[in-house]
Amino acid sequence: EAYLRWAVDRATAAAAARGRVRPRIIAFAWYHLGDTDAAGLAALRPNVAGALGALGAGPLTDADGWSDELTLLRRGDGPLIDRLPETWVDEMVVAGTAEHCALGIERRLRAGADQVVLCPMGADPVEQLHRTAREVFPLLGTSPA
Repeated sequence: EAYLRWAVDRATAAAAARGRVRPRIIAFAWYHLGDTDAAGLAALRPNVAGALGALGAGPLTDADGWSDELTLLRRGDGPLIDRLPETWVDEMVVAGTAEHCALGIERRLRAGADQVVLCPMGADPVEQLHRTAREVFPLLGTSPA
């Protein structure tokens, strides 16, 4: 969420400097509702490793303080996916149990997002969305509509 806060702060400052209202901030997140937090995060670990491996250090990793470590990890031996810290995966995705997913959504909202768009990944994204409506949305205390 550090990157999201950074982006919100920049957008707010830029809008204020021009006498405008900050535009709506929409946070997109890879998403997987799992039976356990570990299973949900494991399902999205390849996405995070692929993105960080391809992009390398930049504003996203700078905001989170990961740039130096990511540079070292990318130069290391073996696949990045095997060495990626679990906390980075958790920071970059919304995944895990319904409770953990609700917390991930709420963290993004607290960081300044006006809306969170979940991008379900896995074998059955439609079922992910049905489960989300049943299991996650009630935990947010708001209607999904």
